[in-house]
Amino acid sequence: MAVRYNWHGVGLSILAVVLASRVTLIVVNRSVVRLTAQAIGSVVMGAGIAAMHFIGPVAMRVGAQGVWSPKQLRQQGTTSIGELPRQRELAVAA
Repeated sequence: MAVRYNWHGVGLSILAVVLASRVTLIVVNRSVVRLTAQAIGSVVMGAGIAAMHFIGPVAMRVGAQGVWSPKQLRQQGTTSIGELPRQRELAVAA
């Protein structure tokens, strides 16, 4: 099965996560990071990750039909947002 890509969609997917990363790094890259800043950074980054994972596949052109599940969208977004504070701690500790 041939797979093609809509490169505008791919670019939008990359742009979403790059902008989310930039905002998150600005918010949390301070000498003292408050819980509020961590929460804001987590939500923004989680939204960027979710956007990338859903815009990217929409940019694919295949012969199959994609099925989107609101439940899976919520689970993926919640996991992305919930894991970011812990990942930041691990990155700072390394």
